[in-house]
Amino acid sequence: MLHYLYLDYGGKAKYRRELRYSLISLKAELGPQGDKAPDAKIVIYTDAPTVYARWPVEVVDISAHIQAWSGDGLYHHRIKPAVVLDALKRFDAP
Repeated sequence: MLHYLYLDYGGKAKYRRELRYSLISLKAELGPQGDKAPDAKIVIYTDAPTVYARWPVEVVDISAHIQAWSGDGLYHHRIKPAVVLDALKRFDAP
């Protein structure tokens, strides 16, 4: 099963709009019912899971991991590879 990963943390509206646009584009590419990739799963890793609660995606709450995954807040870009590692373990798929 193929997984599409998105990452949203920090609460910036600009990035959430970009994520929403990307998600709409992806859904259009996959077809109305996911016809082109019926087994594909869309996952959003976020520190604000309620924002995406009504979206047709799987949500992973990372709020408890932000501090550790960012090296105690010293390197926030470290969160992205930590998310990929978590997804590989969690979903056991690409």
